[in-house]
Parts: sequence; C-alpha cells; structure tokens
Amino acid sequence: KTEVALFVAPGPKELITVEKICQEVGMETLVVLLNARLSAVSNFGSAATAELFLGKFESVFSLTAGPQDAAPGCLLYRAYPGRWVVARKPAVGQPK
Repeated sequence: KTEVALFVAPGPKELITVEKICQEVGMETLVVLLNARLSAVSNFGSAATAELFLGKFESVFSLTAGPQDAAPGCLLYRAYPGRWVVARKPAVGQPK
C-alpha cells in the first residue's frame, strides 16, 4: 500500500500519468506535487484531469509573481492553512 506519492515538477504529459496513479491508489494515499505550476498549464488533456488538479488539489505553499498588469512588482504568498498575502517591495530611494 502506498501512503505518499511525490511528483517533482510534473509537466502536462506527466499530469496525465499522475491522474491515473491517483485513480489507482485512491483517497488513502497522500499525493504531493512539488513545483507543478498548475496555473501555467493551458491544456490538461481532459476536463476530468483539469477538475482533479484545479478543483481537488490544495496549494499548501506558494510564492509567485502576481499578475503584473494588475499589480506590478507584487508577489503572492500562501502557506496552508493561512490566507493569501500580496506583498510589494517598497520603493528604495537614494542612500542618505
């Protein structure tokens, strides 16, 4: 019996395999995707795969650039179970 399955940097093709493994091992197995960058995947191959990764997986840690058109220079941060935080580097002037 598999208790934990860890996948490092899976791309869109590997996510299809991960989905099959998830179906095989069931809900008794913890599945960890490290650096999966799910928000950057434009085609999951099927609606079921997209639903699995976008609807059922929970981000437990994230540090990423915010949408630069709406929030230039901002970062988004979250550590589960905390809230999402938007951070912006303050402007730094000339040394005094």
